[in-house]
Amino acid sequence: KSQWKLRPLPGHFSVAINKMAALIYTRSLMPDVTDGHFVVTMDEPENHLHPAMQRTILGALVETFPKVQFVVATHSPFIVSSRRDARVYALRYQELEVSDEVWAQGASKPENLPTTLNHRASKVECIYLEGSDLSAPSSEILREVLGVPVTFPKWVEARLETIVAKYRQSAFTKETINNLKRDVEEAGLADLFPDALIELGRSN
Repeated sequence: KSQWKLRPLPGHFSVAINKMAALIYTRSLMPDVTDGHFVVTMDEPENHLHPAMQRTILGALVETFPKVQFVVATHSPFIVSSRRDARVYALRYQELEVSDEVWAQGASKPENLPTTLNHRASKVECIYLEGSDLSAPSSEILREVLGVPVTFPKWVEARLETIVAKYRQSAFTKETINNLKRDVEEAGLADLFPDALIELGRSN
């Protein structure tokens, strides 16, 4: 059996995770389980866990119960990347424009609905992220896997946008770039100058 050491964790975390492990172990002893193979589903196991524990919990479970398949729903980049051999799927929400004819096929149509009106609908697609780089930093996983385009705080995003807005109508020259860099550095956001430059380039 694999050893799962939880000593560094606060007591209430140790109790919760030991209970989870005990439940999985108890399930493995059920008569309908063949040779320890069964599926465990987990919904957002990162809740109430320190990021350091989020990095290790799934790996510890897999190593402790190697015959169990774990299906995990998560928003944590640490859990997404915690297993090199994980198969990662993303649920992507899409807004759709639906024609009046298609809409009428799937729903009862009010008498006063104009025939030229388009309708808004939505769908969720499950996409297998084949070849996704699970060795990437958490910020990149947030962008590429979890679909979070901006990974720095909201106030930083707003401050950066205010700076970039000053130069949106300016010609994209060396002087403009130097002035942008100066303003970003004076705001204490020097590390985000590449992001500011990319954003300015989109508007020129």
